[in-house]
Amino acid sequence: MDHALSDKGIVYIPAFALGRTRELIYELDRINPEVPVFIDSPLGIRITRLYQDMDDCCDREAAEGRTPAKDAIHLLYGYSAHADQKALCDWVKSMPEPPKEIRLVHGEPEAQKALKSKLDKLF
Repeated sequence: MDHALSDKGIVYIPAFALGRTRELIYELDRINPEVPVFIDSPLGIRITRLYQDMDDCCDREAAEGRTPAKDAIHLLYGYSAHADQKALCDWVKSMPEPPKEIRLVHGEPEAQKALKSKLDKLF
């Protein structure tokens, strides 16, 4: 991103999922690259406008003293809703009892085969 901004270039980030679109907009807003952000998704645009409206409403209510201040810290871990191979194996190992069956239904066939091999070695 730094390279594209220094060249006055364009950064295109495909985000098909609504949650991913919101995450990216949040992060771009946080780092404030001072470039326009375009969302190429009619539903993503509608969801983004809803969030903006909610934020504006909450800001107005807070400014008018109509809402009590509630401080909280929220941690964001990574950008993916998908765990990697190690995280999945660790999750399975943490189960009190091993599962009777694990079905791999997502991912490329080669990646599924590699994950299956690792999972088989756990039990």
